[in-house]
Amino acid sequence: MTTIVEGMTPAEFIAAINNNFSELDTYAYLTTISTVSVEQTSGQLKTTIDANNAEFIPLASKSITALPVTIGMTGTSLISNLNTNFVALSNDFSDLNVPVQSNSIYVSNAGSDSTGTGTIGNPYATLSKVTIVLQNSTKVYLAKGSTFINDKLDLSGKTNIVVDSYGSGTAPILEGKKLVTGWTDLGSNIWSKQDANFPAEITNVFKSGVRCTLGKTANKTATGGSTTTLEDTGLTGDYSGAEIYINHYVWQHSIVRATLSGTTFTFPEVIYAVAAGNTYFIQNHLSCIDAQDEWAFNNVTKTLYMYSVGEPANITVTYGDDLIYGDSCNWITIQNLTINDSCQCGIKLTNTFKIDINNVAVNYAGIYSISAYVCGNVNIHDNTTSYQNADGIIVMSSGVISITDNVVYKAGENHGSERYLAYPYGYNGFNTNGIVVGHSDSMTIQYNTVSYTSYNGIFLGYCTDVQVDHNYSHHTNNLHTDGGNIYISNSENGVVEYNIFTHGNLTNELSHGIYFDEHSLDFEINNNFVAVSHYSFYSLVCSELNIHDNTFYVTYYGGVRINDTVGACEHIVNNNLLVHSANTAYNLFMAASDSLVETITNNKYFHPFGKRTDDKTFRAAAEMTFDEWLADETRVDWGRAGEEEITPSVYSGSAKPTLNFLIYLINPSKNVRVVTEAELPYNDYVDMDGDAQTYPFNMPAYTGKILVRPN
Repeated sequence: MTTIVEGMTPAEFIAAINNNFSELDTYAYLTTISTVSVEQTSGQLKTTIDANNAEFIPLASKSITALPVTIGMTGTSLISNLNTNFVALSNDFSDLNVPVQSNSIYVSNAGSDSTGTGTIGNPYATLSKVTIVLQNSTKVYLAKGSTFINDKLDLSGKTNIVVDSYGSGTAPILEGKKLVTGWTDLGSNIWSKQDANFPAEITNVFKSGVRCTLGKTANKTATGGSTTTLEDTGLTGDYSGAEIYINHYVWQHSIVRATLSGTTFTFPEVIYAVAAGNTYFIQNHLSCIDAQDEWAFNNVTKTLYMYSVGEPANITVTYGDDLIYGDSCNWITIQNLTINDSCQCGIKLTNTFKIDINNVAVNYAGIYSISAYVCGNVNIHDNTTSYQNADGIIVMSSGVISITDNVVYKAGENHGSERYLAYPYGYNGFNTNGIVVGHSDSMTIQYNTVSYTSYNGIFLGYCTDVQVDHNYSHHTNNLHTDGGNIYISNSENGVVEYNIFTHGNLTNELSHGIYFDEHSLDFEINNNFVAVSHYSFYSLVCSELNIHDNTFYVTYYGGVRINDTVGACEHIVNNNLLVHSANTAYNLFMAASDSLVETITNNKYFHPFGKRTDDKTFRAAAEMTFDEWLADETRVDWGRAGEEEITPSVYSGSAKPTLNFLIYLINPSKNVRVVTEAELPYNDYVDMDGDAQTYPFNMPAYTGKILVRPN
């Protein structure tokens, strides 16, 4: 906080006020802050200060009343009141520990809503009861070993709440599902169940706890359309009332319920017009199920269909909406729980200040596992999420965000079942990422493991002040493309460092390791290890990227591609190592003829299997050999000093197995990895300097190492 003192110039006085409100905004972020200026009259100045105080005061955990600022105050009184208000608010917001809860509520399967008192000796039985009686400053204890089925907890409007477990045994479980019985036999192994109480969407169906497959047709191709129609002149069959999944682009889809007349589907307006050549498939129609335990749901008639030899048994469906949710609440902690089978989100908080979600396992969420929208001071850490239909962890329109030490597994692998909450809550039509942060400021994304996603591992869009470090993302972009292990779009001012990114989608040329897109600027990308991706690093229409000291194990198409077309972008590509595991990959691919970089210096390139067959592995609008590229007079502004092709070893076609001739090791953990000789297939490896590898050797946290066998 900047203390206001007598003798300040008007400019210094105004700067101090704006700085102090800005600091408070960093703590709270839910506010709409107005700035003061020298040009303001005394009345305007008072109005602005009062309005800003009115934004902050309700967020305070303690009872704080702003001292008045009035026109005609003496300088001493004005200074005193301003400083007192800033100190009180700053002290309150800077204390990031949740205040002590003065009340307790216990809930257990062994309790009773009618005779229970919510005490540990006489608990309630349901979360619905807790929602009714919940007051501010309460710790809600859920009994370990208890399972709360189709039971939800609403925290809306509450302040200073902790949801935790108590007792012994396994973590308490919240399950958002309901048993379905009383099926009608439609013949040909098709069964139906109509129930007006079914939810607006059934996002998952389980048989004996195992997720069943949503039935769908094979991909079809549109012959034309609009924002409300899709024409397929080759379509046969009766699919009226079905849901169609339209792929507008490799990264954008729509899911809509449609009527069918002839070969034309009609549906509510979608974001992009359907064009000839767009692929689509049909689902959630009884004609789409033809294998054991496949299902479809008509959300208009509220009818569930299943294909089953014999009447379906032990069938449960996702029910309700979110299992723990809250709007306009503050100081919320949720910890030590398991949340299964939510119809929408496992945890969803909106307009909430100071969130701590930790040690929660969320499985089979129908949309997002953990979500926060318009929130401040968001701390999501040490959680595990798996088999979510859309994104694992999503935070939108928020600030001061920490997403650390989480494990996100299989986001969006149930293709066709992914849903999304209406924009601007989420990114409509391209979910199924591991971790998403959008339209937000001041974030740290650290020590997370994300794997087997349908789209990106980590997705950041329209963000500022970004720190992404020590994450491990692998096996991403399995269904959607034009993404990466990390994808950053329209963002600025950040660092991406000491991450390990491996195993992207090699079957599509738009899936990369590190992908910067759409006017992102001022990022430092350093000390990352990237392997098994289409391009190791890909940039499109970005500026001021400093790419240095990374290791790129180039597997498929290329190492670094700078694809900007907007002129000089002042990129720096320095001190990187590019190791090629195939002889078909480019090193540097400069796709436009404009000046795209400030410097490309001191990078090393290793081609153990030889170069491309045309011996032109560098590209800058035209293919070039390494020597041609160094001598290209049209690129003198690049300052290409110290570029080197290294040769620690070259594969000579001997009996050495190609698979083990060149290997890489990774250490995606916080601890040092000790590698022994017995762990490697051979003991004669050399490092990238050509020096014999000695054993044992240490690998620091979140690093990779490449070894090659000698000639």
